[in-house]
Amino acid sequence: MIVRGIFLLAFFVFFSGANRCPEKCNCGNSGGSRIDCSSRGLALFPVTKFSKKIHFLDLRHNFIQRLPIQNLQEIPFCDTIILGGNKLNKLEENFLDVLPALRRFYAGKNDLLKIPILASRPTSSLRIFDVHGNRLTNINIHAFDQLKDLDTVNVGHNNLQTVPDGIFEENKKLKTLNLAHNPWNCDCRLSYLVKLLRENPHLEQDHHAKCMHPESLRGRRLAELDEGDLQCAIPEFTPTAGGYLLTCTNSKDSIQSVDWLYRDVLLEYSVVEDYEVIDNGSLAISQKFPPELFKCGFNYITSPLRQSRQLSPVRQQDHLWTLNEAPSSESAPRFTYTPRDRSFREGSSVKLNCEVVGNPRPQIRWHFNGRILEPSRKFEMRNENTQLIIYPFLDQDIGEYKCEAFNHYGRIETKANIKVIRSSPPVIIDPPRSLEARVGEYVTFRCSARGEPKPFVTWFFNGSEIPILKGHFSVSDDTFELHINQVNRQDQGLYSCMAGNSVGSMTAEASLKVKFSQLDRLDKTLDEATLKNIVSQASKNVDRAIQKTKDDLKRGVTNPYDLLRHFKFASQKPVELTRAREIYEESLRLIEKHVELGIDLNPADMPKNLSFESVLQVSHIQTIMELSGCMNGQFKDSCSNMCFHSKYRSYTGQCNNFDHPTWGVSQMPFHRLLPPMYENGFNTPVGWDPNRLYYGFRKPNPRTVSLELVGTPVITPHHRFSAMVMQWGQFLDHDITFFATALARQTYMTGAICNKTCENVDPCFNIPLPLNDPKRREQRHMKFPCIEFERSAAICGSGETSPIFQQITHREQVNIITSFIDASNVYGSTEVDALDLRDLFSDHGLLRFDIVSASQKPYMPFEKDSGMDCRRNRSVDNPIRCFLAGDFRANEQLGLTAMHTLWFREHNRIAAKLLEMNADWDGERIYQETRKIIGAMMQHITYEHWLPLVLGPDGFEKWIGKYKGYDPNVNPNMANEFATAAFRFGHTLINPKLERLGKDFNTISSGPILLHEAFFAPERMLSEGGIDPLLRGLFASPLKKPLSHQLLNKELTEKLFHRSTNVALDLAAMNIQRGRDHALQGYLEYRRFCNLSVPDSWEKLQLDFEDQTIISKL
Repeated sequence: MIVRGIFLLAFFVFFSGANRCPEKCNCGNSGGSRIDCSSRGLALFPVTKFSKKIHFLDLRHNFIQRLPIQNLQEIPFCDTIILGGNKLNKLEENFLDVLPALRRFYAGKNDLLKIPILASRPTSSLRIFDVHGNRLTNINIHAFDQLKDLDTVNVGHNNLQTVPDGIFEENKKLKTLNLAHNPWNCDCRLSYLVKLLRENPHLEQDHHAKCMHPESLRGRRLAELDEGDLQCAIPEFTPTAGGYLLTCTNSKDSIQSVDWLYRDVLLEYSVVEDYEVIDNGSLAISQKFPPELFKCGFNYITSPLRQSRQLSPVRQQDHLWTLNEAPSSESAPRFTYTPRDRSFREGSSVKLNCEVVGNPRPQIRWHFNGRILEPSRKFEMRNENTQLIIYPFLDQDIGEYKCEAFNHYGRIETKANIKVIRSSPPVIIDPPRSLEARVGEYVTFRCSARGEPKPFVTWFFNGSEIPILKGHFSVSDDTFELHINQVNRQDQGLYSCMAGNSVGSMTAEASLKVKFSQLDRLDKTLDEATLKNIVSQASKNVDRAIQKTKDDLKRGVTNPYDLLRHFKFASQKPVELTRAREIYEESLRLIEKHVELGIDLNPADMPKNLSFESVLQVSHIQTIMELSGCMNGQFKDSCSNMCFHSKYRSYTGQCNNFDHPTWGVSQMPFHRLLPPMYENGFNTPVGWDPNRLYYGFRKPNPRTVSLELVGTPVITPHHRFSAMVMQWGQFLDHDITFFATALARQTYMTGAICNKTCENVDPCFNIPLPLNDPKRREQRHMKFPCIEFERSAAICGSGETSPIFQQITHREQVNIITSFIDASNVYGSTEVDALDLRDLFSDHGLLRFDIVSASQKPYMPFEKDSGMDCRRNRSVDNPIRCFLAGDFRANEQLGLTAMHTLWFREHNRIAAKLLEMNADWDGERIYQETRKIIGAMMQHITYEHWLPLVLGPDGFEKWIGKYKGYDPNVNPNMANEFATAAFRFGHTLINPKLERLGKDFNTISSGPILLHEAFFAPERMLSEGGIDPLLRGLFASPLKKPLSHQLLNKELTEKLFHRSTNVALDLAAMNIQRGRDHALQGYLEYRRFCNLSVPDSWEKLQLDFEDQTIISKL
């Protein structure tokens, strides 16, 4: 209960610090999901870390000029952003890439001049894009290409004269397109837009775009024009030396620039060797171009009057009109918008608006404290003086501002008093104080500061910013306090706080000394030479133990218990003995012995639960790890918490077996049935050197093997078994095996190196595409013609890290999840992962969720914090983040996601029943008891129902048989051969499509889903019926029959993850390559190991194949 309390406290502290409301904003009672920052005088986008739950952000009527990408990254789940009435003058290119959940973006009445490319990939959920009332003159041709869900675009009331051809070609869901109140230039450049509006009259609704130029078409609706109405000018041309000079003129209107077209296509001006635009707008071309095929389009000078007010409602007494319907007869000025009394922060940009109607158009003049203002760097006037901008706003700018409007028929004025909110840099009023603490104590540093705006405090340790973690480090809600839980020796050092705001910053520092009266003496006795001797002695001790066991084996061991007790020293295979870790732990034991023999320690000075890792200096620990080569992996649990271990399984698998507490645990190496076969003898895989010969031949390309022997375009349905046999196999596999990725690579993410080379450069072991590969024909100009492949990571002290031990040992791979059938795919294989999945607020033992189905059934929570590439299969419908489960692969394909969701719901169903039956149980007990039941259910299904089908009744009886009770001497560690090769037989059972059936067991309206469309596509499940159609499809449709001539369907060999990689992956080729990476021996060697016949000719091997064509292909 104490441990649980600590975790809950850490959880609340962490999240309360993350969910702070930005200064000056109002977060109400929404829990941080809705934030109102409107009309707060903000000059910058708020820099405070937003709540991760934020869905609605209102920033209207401020003075924000930019939307920095780094700030937008803080709100990835935001659904709506409102930015109307600011000073935005630029949108960052591809800014929607960091806002995948954004559906509505409103930025009307700003100062935008152009729209860049908004997204670089089809990840955006954007539905509404509204930038009316800006000063837009240009839209990038690819601005909307990746916005597949876009249904509303509002670019009305801007200065657009034309748009590129095909600009909305990719927006198939477009329903509303507001182009009204732009000075459209109706010439041949507008043909695409006119055709779009004419063929889709519903797009404009009541907002009709009209021509401004040429004068003959002025006032005509674009949708009413014919192709013949859209004419570009024909230039005059004059022969020159080597070419022609083309000139276009228009005497009626003021021309700003000229666009040139060749064969009705706009010219690319960067091709300077063929044509060149002269400063006066003329075009010089070479002789190879016929001059009569050129045309020109004019861009006209537009009025700076802000178009956005043309449809703004105006109320003067009881009369209401719109500005484009303003009185046509002469009238005196009338205000439609006036400035208000307000206060602004010192140094900010102040924007005062004063808008007026009248006929003739009234003039506007600004006064400050009775003095007429003239445009200057300090006072900028825009939009025919309707807007006054003061920057920077300082003390001398405080006072009365008057807007005066006048024409021939009258004069009116309005006033506003503008005050300053004085800013001040942070001042630390309560700096942190140096502290001393004993190992294991709780420490708090305080750093109070004041300033305007209120300072935010950042904490540093030895010059590096401290990551705020759950548990060891945490900060208070106001960031003024840093808490260190369970102080250890590594925490000794210099701590500093930096208080900062928009005006400045200030720092202060203090030290922490870890008290232990004998530490200095201990440090002096453990110099580098002593540590080297200790690690050397530890190596000798481990080696001596290995040799002793060998000697015992030579003499013969009759007691199985004694043999198993020495089993970890019985083999040279580091996958079983993890030699580096043993040396590391033996080194710590020798240090403890060294201390006991060489230093007299006062018991009163000894910390409780002394760990020599906690009292040694950081440099000592690093030296031992470097000397031993053991830099990561699982540390042994003492198994002392019997209240827990006697009743429940641990998350890591440790202490499940008290006799062998590390058997089957996560983050440990795989077991091997046969010694590994590496090309250099210890770490490079077979095929690393493509020119090396084996038995006189090069190893075949895995992709060639896949094309010739494995891939099949047709399948045969199984006459007896359903597709659920395959699905349970995958779900079970993800509970017992998971390879660690290579060298800091993230799971399911393409690396920064391996997708940019076809050479074998560690950790890249890519698969070259044969010259006749269909993938080469699909992508003729492929830069890197290979399938990306990254090697699995190795356990410390094996392979390339083994020379540190003065001998060469084989490279061995790591199983990062438990080898037990313990539902780790539901709950996780570490306590941190398990806590992240739990609903700790209700204390009902439930797993948490974010959304529910239409029938109020919960879905798993969304993945939010990791960098895993979940959404690699972008569909056009509702792209979302992936679900978070105990296993990171839960979103691999929709059938698997449905299974994870089913068991997630089953946990919550059982937990709710247990709560009803046991009202006195707390959430921890309900959770653990439910977890125990779920694990037992998975074991029962596997052994009672699934394995008898896979092995057959006779095979099950021979190899498994009836349960005879728990045997602590059975090693549950997964074999490398099983995980890498044998259990992948399940790939031959996969259908090329997932059937989806309704309640009547007929196919649903959305139809079946092709397998390549089901990879990492949870949005398809949410938007197309949930998990029920998928589960019905699994248990009511036949399994793919595994035949030797129909192994893997081509959805797996030709289209695997095809939307996320430069080259679609091939599962068969990757299986072969993975076997080589893991140094598995050949087929015949495993036949010999299994006491099967070992063919020595093709004729004898042919007896094992029903399809005789396979031998000829081999």
